[in-house]
Amino acid sequence: MVYEGSHQEYDVMVDKDVMLSMRDGTRLATDIYFPSNNRTRSTGEFPVILERTPYNKSMPGQVAKAKFFARRGYVCVIQDVRGRLASEGEWYPFAKEAPDGYDTVEWLGTQPWCNGNVGTMGDSYAGSDQAALATMNPPHLNTMIVAVGASNYFDSSMRQNG
Repeated sequence: MVYEGSHQEYDVMVDKDVMLSMRDGTRLATDIYFPSNNRTRSTGEFPVILERTPYNKSMPGQVAKAKFFARRGYVCVIQDVRGRLASEGEWYPFAKEAPDGYDTVEWLGTQPWCNGNVGTMGDSYAGSDQAALATMNPPHLNTMIVAVGASNYFDSSMRQNG
């Protein structure tokens, strides 16, 4: 049985490599996939789904996932984390995921095409960076879908049981 609401309603337009500025001025490369009709971005406000990844926002699987959600009425955003691929800065795993995630969620939540609801998704590192984000409790963050991500890297990943 297929969920009735899962059918495609939109085409997709993408703004690639939008450089979002973080609080320290570092810019993170962000691809934004919009619902569209007849080669123009659909008007109105949509919920946003965000994934922040060190694995390459432009991988075919990431693109397919973003298009899947945009076709169903979500703005889907895939961002290379700080210091990875097209993003600026130096990559120190998890060091800046909380503030960078917060800044990204809050920027997204205030855009005219967002209905104020931002959710996150991801697995592995992209799951764990959501746990870091959650510690800052961004006002526009409404849901998180964390798959295969640790919430305590000191106890769970870097040093098993301390």
